[in-house]
Parts: sequence; C-alpha cells; structure tokens
Amino acid sequence: MNSIKKQLGVLIVFVCACSSNAPTYFSDVKPIIDARCVSCHSDGSIAPFNLDTYEEVRALAPAIQQAVTSRSMPPWLAKDADVKYRKDPSLSDEQIQIINDWITHGTLAGENKSDSVNMTADSDGLARVDLELSVPEPYTPKTRPDDYHCFAIPWTKESKTFVTGFNAIPGNPNIVHHIAVYLIPPSFVDQIKTWDAAEPGNGYTCFGGPSGAIESKIPTLLLSAWIPGRDAAVLPDNIGIAVEPGSYLALQIHYNSTTSDPKPDQTKLQFQLSNSVSKRAVYAPFLNIDWVFGNMLIPAGEKNVVHEIRDDPREFFELFIQDMDFSNGFKIHGLMFHMHTLGINGEVAILPQVKDSSTLLNIEKWDFDWQQEYFLEEPFSFKNGDLLKLSCTFDNSQSNQKCSDGKCREAKDVNWGEGTNDEMCVVNLLITEG
Repeated sequence: MNSIKKQLGVLIVFVCACSSNAPTYFSDVKPIIDARCVSCHSDGSIAPFNLDTYEEVRALAPAIQQAVTSRSMPPWLAKDADVKYRKDPSLSDEQIQIINDWITHGTLAGENKSDSVNMTADSDGLARVDLELSVPEPYTPKTRPDDYHCFAIPWTKESKTFVTGFNAIPGNPNIVHHIAVYLIPPSFVDQIKTWDAAEPGNGYTCFGGPSGAIESKIPTLLLSAWIPGRDAAVLPDNIGIAVEPGSYLALQIHYNSTTSDPKPDQTKLQFQLSNSVSKRAVYAPFLNIDWVFGNMLIPAGEKNVVHEIRDDPREFFELFIQDMDFSNGFKIHGLMFHMHTLGINGEVAILPQVKDSSTLLNIEKWDFDWQQEYFLEEPFSFKNGDLLKLSCTFDNSQSNQKCSDGKCREAKDVNWGEGTNDEMCVVNLLITEG
C-alpha cells in the first residue's frame, strides 16, 4: 500500500509540474485572441459571438481549436507565394500550438496581471483623417440575408488631391459585410446619377461592380476596399491615388443580415490625403476582354472549369488609364482578386522570358465572403518582355450552388456578368510607373 501511495504521489507531482508549464488564458492565449480575433468577435461587430472574456473563449474552445488548426480563422485566403504580404493576420505555427496546448491542458485561466504582454493588433491606422464622407441617409437592407447596394457620393475637394489612406466606419457593424469604393471621374458622373435615379429610395442595387440595373457600363477604377477586422488601408511608399475635383464615389456595400428587422446603417468613409506624392498610383484591372463579351462559359454540372489569360496587360490598362507612362514596365504594390460564388481557387503570377515564374497571389480556397487586398512588403516589377498570368477555377456542380433560407439555386450555364448568378475573373493591381 505504501508503495502505491508513493507512486501516486510521484504521479501527482509530475502532473502538477507539467500543468505549471501549460499555457494559460491571460498570459498566453488572450494576447493572440485580442490581436487577431476581437476586432470582429466583440459587441457591435459582424461576428455572431464574442471572444472578449475568458468565459466566452473557454466555452468556445473546441470551435476555436478547429478554426485555427484548419487556418480558416483569421480569414486570409493567400497561401504560399513568391512574395511576402504586409499586415498578414495569419497565426504562426507557434501561436496555433499555444492554443492547442491550452485546450489540451484544461483551458487554465492563469493570473490576470495588469502588465501582461500584448501582441500588436493588425492595423496601422490612419495618421490623420483629412476628409470624411457618408452615405447620404440611413439605409435599411431590403433583402435577407444579402443585399448589395451602391450609393453615389460626391467628392467634395475643390482641387486635385491624392488618397494615401482609407478607412470605413459602419453605422451598423452587425450587417456591413464588406465595402468597395469605386472612383467615378467627372466625365462619367451623369451615368452614376442615372443609375441612382433609376431606382427609388437611397442608392441603387449593384453586385459585381458599381453598375446599376441599366445596361450601360463605364470604365470605373477601384479606389479602396474594407472588410471587418482589417481597419485602415494605408498605401505604402509615399504613393497615392489621384482624385480630380468634380468626381463621384460609388460606394458598394454588401449587407448581410440574419434578422428580418435589421437596424439601418449610415456608413462613413475616412480618407488620408496629400497634395503631392512621390509616385502616383492607380488600381489597374486585368482580365481577358473576350470574357466580357460572353466567352467565359462555365457549363452547368462541371466541377473544374479553368479560365486563364497570359498577356502583357499594358495595352488593356490604356483603356482605363490615359495619363500614365508604363512603357518601361510598372511596379505592383498590391492585389485585389475577384470572383463570384462559383469560384474555388485562383492565381496571379509574373512569367518572365528568361527565368522561372513568380507567384504574386495563390488562393487555394476562394471564399466570396472574405475578399480583401494583399499589399506586398516590397513592390514587384513587371518588365518589358514579361507576361502577367491570371487564372480562375470554377465549380458549377449542383453541390456548389449558393443557398439561401434553405433553398439552393439550380445549376445552369454561367458566363461573365455583373449579376449575383453571373461570374467574373479579374484582379485589380495597385501599380505605379516602372
């Protein structure tokens, strides 16, 4: 009996020794959760539950473990590439192991110390707010769960200026899923006013871009975008996007509401501006122009449909950008990739003449709900003789159809288009002259 007691005592000492080295919530887990999760998982934000307290995190520990181990959270679609990205919120292997060990050893609370070490949240923030614009009046989504709505907003500056940073402040964060802002130059302002006037009420219905129900399309350029948890977008390297006086913004908001009686939203836009920059930047779209004219067929029932283009994009850029010189190439500072709901993966790469290709963006598992911009740590040069590759893969089988309120749409042939049931394959590149 004494022998058994001694063995049991040794075992208890061993367990206690191991437990004393186990991660605790306040010392090890909370800094990770606060820096990477709380911006969405808190009161008034878009996530369906909070992760502000020990009790909340402990209760959801199995779900958190699954999400971080599978790397589905924090949302970041870009995988292995030949470049590094700024503000990548992905958890490191060590951080994932800390969360796994914390759960394995019993989700210990630990001591809540006032001097606990905190991680830096994934945000630079705007150095200043030089201009704030707003949705003209409060808007309540008309459809549930998804409503894609555009608002025509006049640019109020009376002289040419450069946007160097952007942030959005949703009036109702519970329903604002993501935001895209398009720049409408003065020569096309009448068209956006027509779209706005064609639909009663505040703003107009839109989806893939800022175009309204009327068939007319105009050469709009992206100005910036926002998703929950990503805070301000600050352009790198003292570059800026020029906005002429008399321009308009087409603010596209994806509203996602789970209640039949959502509260209204009146989102605000904040801009950091400069009168001059070292280099002018622009978001230049790249795609196969033939796709736009009906040559991007995705047949019903097909699970693996690939559409790809390899080309020098500069001639295409000239359709949208007339006053920049790309004859010596251009530098890529960021990428914003876009498909609709049938997309499953995509790639953007540079194909040089004399060496291996360089992958700039590799999205292994596309998710329409988590579109975001990928800023490069260092700009990547496109040189004379290079080609740019854009590849999109789609799944149009019945199992991949969008469902709402328990009903899934029927698989049908799909082609390029602005509508919810159409598709796209495009990348917007943040570029400067070479």
